[in-house]
Amino acid sequence: MSAAEDVLAFLNQLPPERRAALARLRTLILRNAPGIAESMHHALINYTRGDKVLFSLGSEKSFLALYLPPDSDVIAPHRERLPGVECGKSSLRFRALSDLPLDVVETLIRAVVRPPRPEPPRRPAPSRGGPPPKARPGRGPSRPGRL
Repeated sequence: MSAAEDVLAFLNQLPPERRAALARLRTLILRNAPGIAESMHHALINYTRGDKVLFSLGSEKSFLALYLPPDSDVIAPHRERLPGVECGKSSLRFRALSDLPLDVVETLIRAVVRPPRPEPPRRPAPSRGGPPPKARPGRGPSRPGRL
């Protein structure tokens, strides 16, 4: 676990290959998520918007990792395009940057930052013409003399 208090100190203590890999991912995140806040927490580089962590980058003993929000579920549709990557529901674990298709990673980042737009409200069904039907007298709950 790293004792680094800021992102640059964390990156500088990594071996050159790992530093380059996380720096490249960092660039992709910052380029595709303008205004996102970057900080260190629990030996992970965290990227937040408001109080929500959108991404985390980590360097573990045997792999590097990109963590996405657990509720995003954006990885599943792209699993087949990530052959050299160990995929969790919301994480990508890899040994080298060359294992990671950066175009797919960029697609995932964009999907988290800019979720799909909600469907527009449906239009009411077209009427068949003419006024709405009138209530017939003597029918319904307000008929006198009946319960």
